[in-house]
Amino acid sequence: MSNLQLTFQDVYTKVSEFLGTGSSPSGTSLTNAKNVVHRGYRKFLFPIDMRTGKQHTWSFLIKQAVLNTKDGEWVYDLPADFKRLAGPFRHEKDSGYPEMVHTTIERIWQMRAGVESTNYPHFYAIKSAPYVKEIGTAYQVVFFETPNNNYRLNYSYVFRPPKLENDDDVFVGGDEASEAILECCLAIAEVEYDDTIGIHNQMADRLVQQLIQDDTPLIADSVGKNYDPAVRYISYQRPLPTIETDEIYPNS
Repeated sequence: MSNLQLTFQDVYTKVSEFLGTGSSPSGTSLTNAKNVVHRGYRKFLFPIDMRTGKQHTWSFLIKQAVLNTKDGEWVYDLPADFKRLAGPFRHEKDSGYPEMVHTTIERIWQMRAGVESTNYPHFYAIKSAPYVKEIGTAYQVVFFETPNNNYRLNYSYVFRPPKLENDDDVFVGGDEASEAILECCLAIAEVEYDDTIGIHNQMADRLVQQLIQDDTPLIADSVGKNYDPAVRYISYQRPLPTIETDEIYPNS
């Protein structure tokens, strides 16, 4: 079914025309146009909300996910497109287990050094996986205590969109984002090849900020409470090491 979304080819053709290399670029001209599009796409994906001065997280970049633990395993690979958490890890709603606590990897090491045991997981931390040049930076989640059973954990995360390669590939964000993405790409061309901040930069900024305002109500102000167990004692079969945390899950 046809729609109003711009394709990769639609955008790199417009960029090529702006650069003066025509509507059917090839060779180096095509490569240059595609490189500009990818740079403009990155500009769009990670914008600054001018109202707050902070990076905005688009609602359409948030995925819901499930992780199923295994008995005796406490380190798990996160999805290949994982960028950062958008919401906390949670046990199933009717499981009866207390809320999980997001902490630092250093605290996990400290607790594991002091107490080695298995139970339902209560603490978790995100860490970088060992770097592999063919893959780039990947992430893992670690738990304390070590899971002693198969637990179903729900969470949400910000994903990294894949690089566009085929002519008919479409950008994230749907119809409304297409024009902003096009202007972001033309803005990069404007700066890099005309050496000026002109009308396309102004248009890109205006369209992106309007989209941010429209997108903000779609993102929850809170993803739930995250108690500091140094203040609120949580009953266990035996006490756990004290941990200080005051984690907040931002919208941006």
